[in-house]
Amino acid sequence: MALMSLQLVASNGLYPPEVQPAFIRWVHSSDPMRFSVDLLRHALFGTWDGDPRLWRAVAVLALLAVASWVIAAAGMYKHRVISAKDRHPELSV
Repeated sequence: MALMSLQLVASNGLYPPEVQPAFIRWVHSSDPMRFSVDLLRHALFGTWDGDPRLWRAVAVLALLAVASWVIAAAGMYKHRVISAKDRHPELSV
């Protein structure tokens, strides 16, 4: 709950980061939820044509999704491989 609350405060969802303490501004710089908030605001209200936040948010969230998938696939690779010992277990009498 504490991390979720920190993300909500740091994501520019409640107050702009410029009026918040330095620690919150630091978390805001690396918080993926801020990009989700930017996309939600664009979907609800739209933006002007030269606004770079839309494509930056799409790129960062897409890269985050791909990186998460690669890490998850690498972590599950060990469990996916079936060794010869598991295919033909020893018989115990």
